[in-house]
Amino acid sequence: MCKTVKTTVLFRFFVRVPLLLPLLFLAVLGCSSENTIPDIYVDQISETFMDGENAVRKQYRDNVEICRSLGKKVSGLSEEEVKKLGVRRYQLAITAQQVAFRKESWGYRATGHYYNPGECRFTLVYSGELTVKVPGKTVIYDLAEKTVTEEEQGIPEAFGLPFRPLAETPDTEEMEPEDALNAERSEGEIEGQPTVRWTYPDGSIEVLWSGGRKWGFSEMPSDERFAAPGSMILEKETKKEKYTVKLKTRRFTVGTPIDQGPFTIPEAGP
Repeated sequence: MCKTVKTTVLFRFFVRVPLLLPLLFLAVLGCSSENTIPDIYVDQISETFMDGENAVRKQYRDNVEICRSLGKKVSGLSEEEVKKLGVRRYQLAITAQQVAFRKESWGYRATGHYYNPGECRFTLVYSGELTVKVPGKTVIYDLAEKTVTEEEQGIPEAFGLPFRPLAETPDTEEMEPEDALNAERSEGEIEGQPTVRWTYPDGSIEVLWSGGRKWGFSEMPSDERFAAPGSMILEKETKKEKYTVKLKTRRFTVGTPIDQGPFTIPEAGP
Protein backbone atom coordinates (compact mmCIF):
# COMPACT_ATOMS: atom_id res chain seq x y z
CA MET A 1 0.00 0.00 0.00
CA CYS A 2 1.27 3.46 -0.86
CA LYS A 3 2.00 5.93 1.94
CA THR A 4 2.17 9.71 1.76
CA VAL A 5 5.69 11.12 2.14
CA LYS A 6 6.21 14.71 3.25
CA THR A 7 7.70 17.02 0.60
CA THR A 8 10.42 18.34 2.93
CA VAL A 9 11.70 14.83 3.62
CA LEU A 10 11.76 14.02 -0.09
CA PHE A 11 13.62 17.26 -0.87
CA ARG A 12 16.37 16.55 1.64
CA PHE A 13 16.68 13.01 0.36
CA PHE A 14 16.91 14.16 -3.26
CA VAL A 15 19.71 16.59 -2.41
CA ARG A 16 21.74 13.95 -0.59
CA VAL A 17 21.19 11.05 -2.96
CA PRO A 18 20.61 12.43 -6.49
CA LEU A 19 21.43 9.11 -8.14
CA LEU A 20 18.28 7.56 -6.65
CA LEU A 21 15.96 10.16 -8.18
CA PRO A 22 14.86 8.04 -11.16
CA LEU A 23 14.03 5.10 -8.92
CA LEU A 24 12.09 7.29 -6.52
CA PHE A 25 10.03 8.83 -9.29
CA LEU A 26 9.20 5.37 -10.60
CA ALA A 27 8.07 4.33 -7.14
CA VAL A 28 5.89 7.40 -6.72
CA LEU A 29 4.36 6.95 -10.16
CA GLY A 30 3.71 3.31 -9.37
CA CYS A 31 1.86 4.30 -6.21
CA SER A 32 -0.28 6.86 -7.98
CA SER A 33 -1.25 4.47 -10.74
CA GLU A 34 -1.64 1.20 -8.85
CA ASN A 35 -5.39 1.76 -8.56
CA THR A 36 -5.83 2.83 -12.19
CA ILE A 37 -8.89 1.08 -13.52
CA PRO A 38 -8.13 -1.58 -16.15
CA ASP A 39 -9.92 -1.80 -19.47
CA ILE A 40 -13.34 -3.33 -18.82
CA TYR A 41 -15.76 -4.45 -21.53
CA VAL A 42 -19.17 -6.07 -21.33
CA ASP A 43 -21.61 -7.08 -24.08
CA GLN A 44 -25.17 -7.89 -22.98
CA ILE A 45 -28.62 -8.56 -24.38
CA SER A 46 -31.98 -8.11 -22.69
CA GLU A 47 -35.35 -9.54 -23.71
CA THR A 48 -38.88 -9.50 -22.33
CA PHE A 49 -40.66 -12.86 -22.27
CA MET A 50 -44.34 -13.77 -22.01
CA ASP A 51 -45.22 -17.44 -21.61
CA GLY A 52 -41.61 -18.30 -22.34
CA GLU A 53 -41.48 -16.47 -25.69
CA ASN A 54 -39.95 -13.16 -26.70
CA ALA A 55 -42.92 -10.79 -26.38
CA VAL A 56 -42.20 -8.62 -29.43
CA ARG A 57 -41.45 -11.62 -31.62
CA LYS A 58 -44.71 -13.26 -30.55
CA GLN A 59 -46.67 -10.09 -31.29
CA TYR A 60 -45.15 -9.91 -34.77
CA ARG A 61 -46.03 -13.52 -35.58
CA ASP A 62 -49.56 -13.04 -34.27
CA ASN A 63 -50.00 -10.02 -36.54
CA VAL A 64 -48.73 -11.96 -39.54
CA GLU A 65 -51.25 -14.73 -38.85
CA ILE A 66 -54.09 -12.22 -38.54
CA CYS A 67 -53.20 -10.73 -41.92
CA ARG A 68 -53.09 -14.15 -43.53
CA SER A 69 -56.40 -15.16 -41.98
CA LEU A 70 -57.96 -12.08 -43.59
CA GLY A 71 -56.64 -13.14 -46.97
CA LYS A 72 -54.13 -10.34 -47.25
CA LYS A 73 -50.75 -10.55 -48.89
CA VAL A 74 -47.95 -10.43 -46.33
CA SER A 75 -44.60 -8.73 -46.92
CA GLY A 76 -42.83 -9.87 -43.78
CA LEU A 77 -39.40 -9.77 -42.22
CA SER A 78 -36.56 -12.13 -43.07
CA GLU A 79 -35.67 -14.84 -40.57
CA GLU A 80 -32.55 -12.91 -39.58
CA GLU A 81 -34.65 -9.80 -38.94
CA VAL A 82 -37.17 -11.77 -36.88
CA LYS A 83 -34.34 -12.99 -34.63
CA LYS A 84 -33.50 -9.37 -33.79
CA LEU A 85 -37.05 -8.45 -32.73
CA GLY A 86 -37.42 -7.52 -29.09
CA VAL A 87 -33.68 -7.63 -28.46
CA ARG A 88 -31.94 -4.83 -26.59
CA ARG A 89 -28.17 -4.93 -26.87
CA TYR A 90 -26.00 -3.07 -24.42
CA GLN A 91 -22.24 -2.61 -24.54
CA LEU A 92 -20.13 -0.88 -21.92
CA ALA A 93 -16.47 0.00 -22.43
CA ILE A 94 -14.42 1.48 -19.59
CA THR A 95 -10.83 2.71 -19.82
CA ALA A 96 -8.83 5.04 -17.60
CA GLN A 97 -9.80 8.01 -19.79
CA GLN A 98 -13.21 7.11 -21.23
CA VAL A 99 -16.52 5.49 -20.38
CA ALA A 100 -18.78 4.60 -23.31
CA PHE A 101 -22.28 3.12 -23.37
CA ARG A 102 -23.77 1.74 -26.59
CA LYS A 103 -27.48 0.86 -26.46
CA GLU A 104 -29.34 -0.67 -29.41
CA SER A 105 -32.80 -2.19 -29.88
CA TRP A 106 -34.89 -3.70 -32.66
CA GLY A 107 -38.64 -3.62 -33.18
CA TYR A 108 -40.97 -3.53 -36.17
CA ARG A 109 -43.44 -1.29 -37.94
CA ALA A 110 -46.58 -2.44 -39.74
CA THR A 111 -48.54 -0.65 -42.46
CA GLY A 112 -51.99 -1.93 -43.32
CA HIS A 113 -54.79 -1.63 -45.86
CA TYR A 114 -54.94 2.17 -45.79
CA TYR A 115 -51.42 2.50 -47.16
CA ASN A 116 -51.18 -0.76 -49.10
CA PRO A 117 -54.63 -2.06 -50.12
CA GLY A 118 -54.87 -5.82 -49.72
CA GLU A 119 -51.40 -6.09 -48.22
CA CYS A 120 -49.70 -6.09 -44.80
CA ARG A 121 -46.14 -4.80 -44.84
CA PHE A 122 -43.70 -5.18 -41.97
CA THR A 123 -40.34 -3.45 -41.66
CA LEU A 124 -37.57 -3.74 -39.08
CA VAL A 125 -37.10 -0.65 -36.90
CA TYR A 126 -33.71 0.07 -35.35
CA SER A 127 -32.88 2.56 -32.62
CA GLY A 128 -29.60 3.18 -30.87
CA GLU A 129 -27.65 5.62 -28.78
CA LEU A 130 -23.96 6.00 -28.04
CA THR A 131 -22.88 7.96 -24.97
CA VAL A 132 -19.20 8.79 -24.60
CA LYS A 133 -17.84 10.33 -21.40
CA VAL A 134 -14.31 11.68 -21.02
CA PRO A 135 -12.95 13.98 -18.29
CA GLY A 136 -14.92 17.22 -18.60
CA LYS A 137 -17.18 16.23 -21.47
CA THR A 138 -20.13 13.98 -22.40
CA VAL A 139 -21.41 13.45 -25.94
CA ILE A 140 -24.57 11.56 -26.94
CA TYR A 141 -24.87 10.29 -30.51
CA ASP A 142 -28.01 8.91 -32.20
CA LEU A 143 -26.91 5.75 -34.02
CA ALA A 144 -30.02 5.58 -36.21
CA GLU A 145 -30.06 9.24 -37.25
CA LYS A 146 -26.26 9.49 -37.25
CA THR A 147 -26.28 12.81 -35.44
CA VAL A 148 -25.00 14.23 -32.16
CA THR A 149 -28.05 14.95 -30.02
CA GLU A 150 -26.36 16.31 -26.90
CA GLU A 151 -23.00 17.63 -25.83
CA GLU A 152 -22.32 18.64 -22.25
CA GLN A 153 -19.29 20.11 -20.53
CA GLY A 154 -18.49 19.01 -17.00
CA ILE A 155 -15.89 19.01 -14.27
CA PRO A 156 -12.88 16.90 -15.32
CA GLU A 157 -12.17 15.82 -11.74
CA ALA A 158 -15.66 14.29 -11.47
CA PHE A 159 -14.84 11.66 -14.09
CA GLY A 160 -13.09 9.37 -11.65
CA LEU A 161 -15.59 9.63 -8.79
CA PRO A 162 -17.52 6.44 -9.67
CA PHE A 163 -14.27 4.46 -9.57
CA ARG A 164 -13.11 5.33 -6.07
CA PRO A 165 -12.17 2.16 -4.17
CA LEU A 166 -14.67 0.60 -1.80
CA ALA A 167 -13.92 -1.10 1.50
CA GLU A 168 -12.83 -4.74 1.18
CA THR A 169 -16.23 -5.77 2.50
CA PRO A 170 -19.57 -3.90 2.24
CA ASP A 171 -20.05 -1.24 4.91
CA THR A 172 -23.06 0.75 6.08
CA GLU A 173 -22.98 2.88 2.93
CA GLU A 174 -23.81 -0.25 0.94
CA MET A 175 -26.71 -1.40 3.08
CA GLU A 176 -28.90 -3.90 1.29
CA PRO A 177 -32.21 -2.57 -0.05
CA GLU A 178 -35.24 -3.82 1.85
CA ASP A 179 -36.31 -6.25 -0.87
CA ALA A 180 -32.90 -7.98 -0.72
CA LEU A 181 -33.05 -8.83 2.97
CA ASN A 182 -34.74 -12.16 2.22
CA ALA A 183 -32.58 -12.93 -0.82
CA GLU A 184 -30.31 -15.95 -0.85
CA ARG A 185 -26.64 -15.16 -1.52
CA SER A 186 -24.26 -17.50 -3.31
CA GLU A 187 -20.91 -17.18 -5.06
CA GLY A 188 -19.78 -18.23 -8.52
CA GLU A 189 -18.01 -16.90 -11.57
CA ILE A 190 -18.68 -15.69 -15.11
CA GLU A 191 -15.99 -15.52 -17.78
CA GLY A 192 -13.44 -16.41 -15.11
CA GLN A 193 -14.44 -13.48 -12.89
CA PRO A 194 -15.86 -13.89 -9.34
CA THR A 195 -19.55 -13.12 -8.87
CA VAL A 196 -22.26 -12.96 -6.23
CA ARG A 197 -25.73 -14.28 -7.07
CA TRP A 198 -28.83 -13.00 -5.30
CA THR A 199 -31.92 -15.22 -5.53
CA TYR A 200 -35.22 -13.68 -4.42
CA PRO A 201 -38.31 -15.44 -3.04
CA ASP A 202 -40.28 -14.78 -6.26
CA GLY A 203 -37.60 -16.50 -8.35
CA SER A 204 -35.95 -13.32 -9.62
CA ILE A 205 -32.15 -13.40 -9.72
CA GLU A 206 -29.33 -10.91 -9.95
CA VAL A 207 -25.65 -11.70 -10.52
CA LEU A 208 -22.97 -9.06 -9.96
CA TRP A 209 -19.20 -8.94 -10.35
CA SER A 210 -17.51 -9.15 -6.94
CA GLY A 211 -13.93 -8.63 -8.10
CA GLY A 212 -14.03 -4.90 -8.70
CA ARG A 213 -14.32 -3.28 -5.29
CA LYS A 214 -10.94 -1.57 -5.67
CA TRP A 215 -12.45 0.29 -8.67
CA GLY A 216 -15.78 1.16 -7.06
CA PHE A 217 -17.86 -1.84 -8.15
CA SER A 218 -20.18 -3.20 -5.47
CA GLU A 219 -21.62 -6.71 -5.52
CA MET A 220 -24.69 -5.61 -3.56
CA PRO A 221 -28.16 -5.65 -5.21
CA SER A 222 -28.77 -2.81 -7.65
CA ASP A 223 -31.65 -1.05 -9.39
CA GLU A 224 -29.64 -0.84 -12.62
CA ARG A 225 -31.02 -2.68 -15.65
CA PHE A 226 -27.60 -3.20 -17.26
CA ALA A 227 -23.97 -3.20 -16.20
CA ALA A 228 -22.85 0.27 -15.10
CA PRO A 229 -19.98 1.97 -13.26
CA GLY A 230 -20.33 1.02 -9.61
CA SER A 231 -22.60 -1.94 -10.30
CA MET A 232 -21.44 -4.55 -12.80
CA ILE A 233 -24.61 -6.58 -13.25
CA LEU A 234 -23.80 -9.63 -15.36
CA GLU A 235 -27.11 -11.46 -15.22
CA LYS A 236 -30.57 -10.43 -14.14
CA GLU A 237 -33.99 -12.03 -14.29
CA THR A 238 -36.88 -9.90 -13.07
CA LYS A 239 -40.22 -11.65 -12.74
CA LYS A 240 -43.43 -9.63 -13.01
CA GLU A 241 -47.05 -10.77 -12.95
CA LYS A 242 -47.37 -11.39 -16.69
CA TYR A 243 -43.84 -11.18 -18.04
CA THR A 244 -40.17 -11.77 -17.25
CA VAL A 245 -37.22 -9.57 -18.23
CA LYS A 246 -33.96 -11.45 -18.76
CA LEU A 247 -30.49 -9.93 -19.04
CA LYS A 248 -27.58 -12.09 -20.13
CA THR A 249 -23.91 -11.30 -20.65
CA ARG A 250 -22.38 -12.51 -23.89
CA ARG A 251 -18.86 -11.29 -23.15
CA PHE A 252 -17.07 -9.80 -20.14
CA THR A 253 -13.36 -8.95 -20.06
CA VAL A 254 -11.12 -7.23 -17.54
CA GLY A 255 -7.64 -6.05 -18.47
CA THR A 256 -7.99 -6.90 -22.16
CA PRO A 257 -7.59 -4.15 -24.80
CA ILE A 258 -10.96 -2.97 -26.13
CA ASP A 259 -11.90 -2.52 -29.77
CA GLN A 260 -12.96 1.13 -29.73
CA GLY A 261 -14.64 0.97 -33.15
CA PRO A 262 -18.20 0.57 -31.78
CA PHE A 263 -17.56 3.40 -29.29
CA THR A 264 -16.19 6.01 -31.66
CA ILE A 265 -18.43 8.89 -32.74
CA PRO A 266 -17.91 9.61 -36.46
CA GLU A 267 -16.54 13.01 -37.30
CA ALA A 268 -19.06 15.41 -38.79
CA GLY A 269 -18.84 15.86 -42.55
CA PRO A 270 -17.94 19.15 -44.26
